Amino acid sequence: MGFNNDFNNLFASANLRYEFERSKRISIYYRNSNNIPSIQQLQPVRIQTDPLNFIEGNPNLKPSFNQNLNISFNNFDFKSRSGYGFYMSYGYVQDQVVSVSVTDEDLLRTTTFDNISGGQDANASFYYSKQFKAENKDTYRLRGNLSGQYAKTLGFTNGQQFQSENYVVSPGVGLTYEKDEMITLNPGVGIDYNLRKYNINANRNDEFTNLNFSLEATTYWPRNVVFGNDITYFIYGNVAADFRSTSLQWNMSLGYQFLKDNATLKFKVYELLDQNIGTRRQTGDDFVQDTDQLILERYFMLSFTYKFSKFGGKDPNASRMRFN
Repeated sequence: MGFNNDFNNLFASANLRYEFERSKRISIYYRNSNNIPSIQQLQPVRIQTDPLNFIEGNPNLKPSFNQNLNISFNNFDFKSRSGYGFYMSYGYVQDQVVSVSVTDEDLLRTTTFDNISGGQDANASFYYSKQFKAENKDTYRLRGNLSGQYAKTLGFTNGQQFQSENYVVSPGVGLTYEKDEMITLNPGVGIDYNLRKYNINANRNDEFTNLNFSLEATTYWPRNVVFGNDITYFIYGNVAADFRSTSLQWNMSLGYQFLKDNATLKFKVYELLDQNIGTRRQTGDDFVQDTDQLILERYFMLSFTYKFSKFGGKDPNASRMRFN
């Protein structure tokens, strides 16, 4: 059985960027794309390699048409390490190719394909950073961020059309304290709020919040010795009651600089407390799955680095490096 299909695809993209001044700019980018269905999705032939699942293509399928718009704005002064900015993106899918499966009373499943329009995704994020210098030359830096995500997914389950919507809001805040040649502290907290909604089965709606509290501490005393600690406490709200929902992760490093600070020998311990967990919840279009994965546990690393040259006449060792 033969068939012919002609697809006329139009591709377009545009990029606009304007720089108000050296540290302030805005950019807008648009693009679209077409995805042509595969031969298996198009050919009107029943495939019976699996006796319990018959697959038959649809020669009337249209190519999916994707549109994406991105907008970003940055106003950040690298000298003072202060500024703010935002990023936004939006995507829309028309004539998305999806599978349609129907299971009869004999548990035989027939799968074909169809077009559906309305899939969407959107992202937005905002950041802020402000640095202060005290009279004693200590440095304080306040930083914050707020991001949000939205996704609308369309499909079919047992022949019935469904849609799911996913909302994510993630605020975070942190503070940096630096005492020159002595210590750097970076405490922070992050929140991830998630909401998943289904139109055909409200009992499967899912709402949870993940938290993390972190502290990075690096000391530069005695001279040429760099001692780093990176501690993060996680609280997972998206796991079942039978799984561990908290963990404390601690990475520690000890480095020594020599040969005029060009060479560094560092010993690092990952997962000092051996509490890392691989428990995660995966939420699909029509399912929720909790898994506990085998992950890499505590391990050690010894490294040596050496800086060979200067760049642009400036000694790269003039700036303090952080070891964690």
